[in-house]
Amino acid sequence: MKSRFFNIIAICITVIVASGCASMQMRTADRFYEDLAYYNALRNYEDVAIKTQNEKAILRTAECYGLLNYNKEAEQWYSLAMEKSKVLPRHHFAYAKVLMKNGNYELAKKYLNKYLLIDRNNASIKQLISSCDSIEHFFYNDTTMYSINLLEWNELNSSSFSPRVHKSGVMFVSDRDHPQRANGTSSFSGNNTYDIFFVKLTEFDNWLQPEPIIGEVNGIFNEGPFAINASGDTMYFTRNNYLNDKPEKNADNLSTLKIYRAVFLNAEWIIDGEVSVSSNDYSVAHPTLSKNGKFLVFMSDMPWGYGGTDLYWSRKVEDKWTTPKNLGPNVNSSENEVYPYLQNDSVIYFSSGANHNMGGLDIFYSVYSGGSWSEPVNLGYPINSSLDDFGFTIDEQGKTGFFNSNRNGADMIYSFTKGLAKIKVNVTLSDSETKGNLRNVAVNLFSGNVKLETKYTSDNGQVEFVLQPNKKYKITSGNNSFYYKEFDINTAGIRESNTKYYGMSLDQILLSQSVVNYEIQFEEKATSFKEGTDKALQNLADIMLFNTTLRVEIAAHTNSIGSSASNKSLSSNRANAVKNYLSSRGISSSRVSTVGYGESRLVNHCKDGMVCLDEEHAENERIEFKVVGFMP
Repeated sequence: MKSRFFNIIAICITVIVASGCASMQMRTADRFYEDLAYYNALRNYEDVAIKTQNEKAILRTAECYGLLNYNKEAEQWYSLAMEKSKVLPRHHFAYAKVLMKNGNYELAKKYLNKYLLIDRNNASIKQLISSCDSIEHFFYNDTTMYSINLLEWNELNSSSFSPRVHKSGVMFVSDRDHPQRANGTSSFSGNNTYDIFFVKLTEFDNWLQPEPIIGEVNGIFNEGPFAINASGDTMYFTRNNYLNDKPEKNADNLSTLKIYRAVFLNAEWIIDGEVSVSSNDYSVAHPTLSKNGKFLVFMSDMPWGYGGTDLYWSRKVEDKWTTPKNLGPNVNSSENEVYPYLQNDSVIYFSSGANHNMGGLDIFYSVYSGGSWSEPVNLGYPINSSLDDFGFTIDEQGKTGFFNSNRNGADMIYSFTKGLAKIKVNVTLSDSETKGNLRNVAVNLFSGNVKLETKYTSDNGQVEFVLQPNKKYKITSGNNSFYYKEFDINTAGIRESNTKYYGMSLDQILLSQSVVNYEIQFEEKATSFKEGTDKALQNLADIMLFNTTLRVEIAAHTNSIGSSASNKSLSSNRANAVKNYLSSRGISSSRVSTVGYGESRLVNHCKDGMVCLDEEHAENERIEFKVVGFMP
């Protein structure tokens, strides 16, 4: 009995001690979590979660795995948290993003919709739901636009990212080991801190071994991403804010990121101080420069943005940078926009967790025109994947470049070659009267006045042409049964392969059926045209010019005011006036016959002796156009 009593006491003490240890471990984990030291926080949270099934520990374990990009583990722990923990809408969103990264789009959509229940007008969430619905059609419809290659100098157990072409090679950021490395460890990930490296490409297209850059830039904390000016002697780089080898903390007890300037002197990089856009209160990072080095775009979480991190710009005036300005809502969203890259000062590439997104960070581009940035365009697969894709750079010609992705585990750098955009135009011809599709009708493709190609519509009334980028085209159709129509296509600015769809509704040519035109008007009892009639006359001329085999009759009619003989003569002269106009536009007189009917074919009751309004008399003043045959 006494033995049993002591066993019970021992069990109780064990439970109390275990509970106390778990409580202490949770407090330790919370401190790491609040300091953004997610790697150390994870070790403690996961230990508590496994031992005690503590709801908060389970949820925080999922969050830490997600923040550290261990997405398979994050999915497992989030799945458990959804069952056992009291989760908030933001956890539904975080779980959905992890699911998208892992390619589980159907389940991701379920949790995005849960989030939407409490924020029905959230455009970013709606876009992500749309992405889940259209993932295969929208992102995988053209996998040949880019050819990509995983570079040989990546390391499996380290991260390499943010490549930038520099002289005869590439500079990049990495946490790989090297002999000169300072003893720095990231509290965020538990890995080495980041340094900046250079890898040279030989004249025989062979890569040498990457080496850390020489000078003061690489230190015990994180350096990079960076930008280098056109002459290659000035670098703007990201670094943790620290002083005397200790991180500087802001009011929230966080160490911000700043942009620093370095110059290349005597074969090494020398730090020249922080850039004035930096702050102790918020982070600025990921710089990119214009060609002249006077326009800086960067990422920041300054509090007056659209949410998450936004992209900002600043201009260099003399030796100072202007107050940063937000790139605006076309580029920025409620999610994170990061890793910008300016191409030719007019196109910005960047990564975002919002917009039409495949999961994780995707790479987008936006074009600056008319004082604003265009809606972002997703570069699609294979540049983007369901995981994080970022650090994009491309040459001035838009043909080759580099980017990085963690699709294979660690952050790794890829090169790419871009092919020409495959632009197709699909045209469907239909009868404007019956609405049915027209088969075996010729459709012509022009460049300027040169006919490039003629195709005949299929049984479903369609033809398809392949177009070249940055060209202007004209597509025409029409024959002896249908009036000619045309439309213009300009492929300038189209950067990605796609198919444009157009419909052309053709009007039937009906022999001997008159078409009334009230827009061709004359001065009262005269043969001179009223002002404003030019457009109607030109439309008539266009019909004749486009439908080159038509033979037509131009009939003129008058009202009943005046004598019958004078109206007969007036109408004949008016019909001839129309014919003369057509002749002046290059239409052969042999294709146009005329007749003047005077007042003999009134369309209302306003004959001689009747009192009528001016508007009623005007109904009888008209020109009629009638196809009477075709030229041989």
